[in-house]
Amino acid sequence: MRTERQVLTSIEAARGVAASAVVLCHIGTVLGDPFGGMLRAGHAGVDFFFVLSGFTIVTVHREDVGRAPLLLDYAWKRLVRIYPIYWIATWGAVGLSSVGIMELSDTGAGRIFTSLLLVPQHAEPILGVAWTLQHEMLFYLTFGVLILNRAFGIIAFAVWACFVLAVMPWAPTDSPWTHTDLLTGFVGSSYNLEFGLGIAVAMVTKRFQVPRPSMLSALGVTGLLLAGAAENAGQISYLGHTARAMFGVSSALAIWGLAASERAGGVRAGRFLVVMGSASYATYLVHVPILNGASSFAVVKLLPAGIRVVALAAVAMASGLLFHAAVERPLLHFLRRLRPHKVTISSTPISTASIRDTICDSDTSSCGAKFHPHQPEWSRRASPLFPQTR
Repeated sequence: MRTERQVLTSIEAARGVAASAVVLCHIGTVLGDPFGGMLRAGHAGVDFFFVLSGFTIVTVHREDVGRAPLLLDYAWKRLVRIYPIYWIATWGAVGLSSVGIMELSDTGAGRIFTSLLLVPQHAEPILGVAWTLQHEMLFYLTFGVLILNRAFGIIAFAVWACFVLAVMPWAPTDSPWTHTDLLTGFVGSSYNLEFGLGIAVAMVTKRFQVPRPSMLSALGVTGLLLAGAAENAGQISYLGHTARAMFGVSSALAIWGLAASERAGGVRAGRFLVVMGSASYATYLVHVPILNGASSFAVVKLLPAGIRVVALAAVAMASGLLFHAAVERPLLHFLRRLRPHKVTISSTPISTASIRDTICDSDTSSCGAKFHPHQPEWSRRASPLFPQTR
């Protein structure tokens, strides 16, 4: 049965804005924190993406829960969405390091291998921003248990959440991309609770209508701005648990409001922002090497700070768009043709057509299962998780 396509453009646009915020955060790092460190708050894009990942995966794969035969298809979609383009970006960073454009502390075979597999280590991955993808893969793995067996999956998520809360008082927060203790620093990271916030948003969006959803979005955006101001004023640590709570809850409110508004037909984003959202994963992966290379040019160093920020942001975002159009989209189109055949359960075919990953995939498809006639297509799509900031 064909259904009307409705793209959740506001969420897609927000994804692009979040990616831009992460870019600005790293520009601030490269330029030595100009403007009193205000750009540093752009790391909140990472919190937003973690919440969005929980929201998207649950929204897209809700009907797969407890259907073990669908596990292979789920795993294929997640792996294809995350790894190939990440491998290309990682090898690109290694190449830039070999010619002196990008500084990497260790490019030995062992570190490259573990980085390519996204295996958590005491050191950060070769491509520093990939620390967020390690958390993504942990979330995908746990959700896979939920698809394999509903009861076991619920237990797995409950145990994980309880563990994070239990170790929070002494879990290290000084560096989420390196881990002195993998158990408390990685598995027990408070960042992981943001996946749970996204799950909660997906559930309430499905079950409840909000009278004025735009107020939720406004409240969420206001919360993000206030959290950023508190951080810049030194009232909270950007790596601390309080920051995770403030940025995470604010992101959840913003996503809830945007999803509810568009579901009610109240808001749609412009084409440019939607395109930026589609390229957000590519931008996230390539922007740090691009910034390192671009900032090294003498002419850039001569520019006033404000112009340098704008110029570097434009170069980074344009590079992400180019990488998305020239590499990411064609590669995904090719790999998705190799996915396993669709599985039929209870005479209801579950389409293995392209799904959007929790992060930034612009391809869409319909599912053979029955949906409410007013259920928009975004609730049947997924996008891999995106990223974060160093």
